Amino acid sequence: MACHGVFVMWPVPATHEGRTNETCQGCHQPIPGGPTLIAHAVEGRSQCDTCHSDEGLVALPADHEGRTAKICLMCHEVSPTMPTLIAHKTAGKENCSACHAEGALVVLPATHEGRTDQMCLACHEVSPVTPTLIAHKTAGKENCSACHAEGALVALPATHEGRTDQMCLVCHEVSPVTPPLITHSLVGRGTCSACHADGALVAVPASHKGRTDQTCQVCHEVSPVTPTLIAHRIEGRETCSTCHAAGAVVALPDTHEGRTDEMCLVCHKVAPVLPPDAPHTLADRHPCADCHAEGKLVGALPETHVDRSDETCELCHEVVPGGVAQIPHKLEGRTDCTLCHIPAQ
Repeated sequence: MACHGVFVMWPVPATHEGRTNETCQGCHQPIPGGPTLIAHAVEGRSQCDTCHSDEGLVALPADHEGRTAKICLMCHEVSPTMPTLIAHKTAGKENCSACHAEGALVVLPATHEGRTDQMCLACHEVSPVTPTLIAHKTAGKENCSACHAEGALVALPATHEGRTDQMCLVCHEVSPVTPPLITHSLVGRGTCSACHADGALVAVPASHKGRTDQTCQVCHEVSPVTPTLIAHRIEGRETCSTCHAAGAVVALPDTHEGRTDEMCLVCHKVAPVLPPDAPHTLADRHPCADCHAEGKLVGALPETHVDRSDETCELCHEVVPGGVAQIPHKLEGRTDCTLCHIPAQ
């Protein structure tokens, strides 16, 4: 009687005057299965007739004519099971039936027969949790299941059961931040975790927990630019930071911040051809440019040596072992050495 009385939503006919609540249920039986459940959240959707009307997304049955939005929730309850969240961006993907349809990537359930693209976002909302970004290039790696599958490098979560390679890039996008390139040779270095691990030379980030040596080269590629060769002997110079550091003989690039002496020889190798030894003593022969420069005794230095300092010279060029042979005669009156000594050609 709260709804079916005289001055209420659905007044009873005159023939029903005086009938009670108990009398109603004696004749009028509930609809089998009850009214259709509402398959979406109702927050922010109080105007049911926006979508459920002859001009809206879903036409109402004839027996609902004249019913208002206030009446809807009196009969229709919200389903305890909410629609599946959309696990990808919808921008540029408004044509839902291109992927979600019979014979497409995802087959729709039988309950969705006849539903249109416009209806999808009325019920299905975009998930607040975005799919994981792909941390490597996809060119040449289109067969995702070769690495991402049960028993492969990366096991998929249970929610991905039955998904195909074609589905991967629908949800997962390539990260705009590419993995760091490997700056050293991999010859003889297949066990990445020997150097890249907690307590080793390079600690790996928290996001790499549980990753194996086999996983490394899936994402990280060897840099096409090889590290600079060491242009001097390293015996007695194992403490690289003495000369290679901010304020020292050679400043390191910003990319080397935090690197230790132990890391240097992992990437940098000694050049097969070392700088020539100095055929004279270095004491009291500075600056080097007095002899080693354009128009001087030795002539112009190679382009690679521009702006190098005296400290840099002695870092690479060492004095001839044993020193230079002594002159076995007096020099008085013999200043023109070429009278006796013909320079080697």
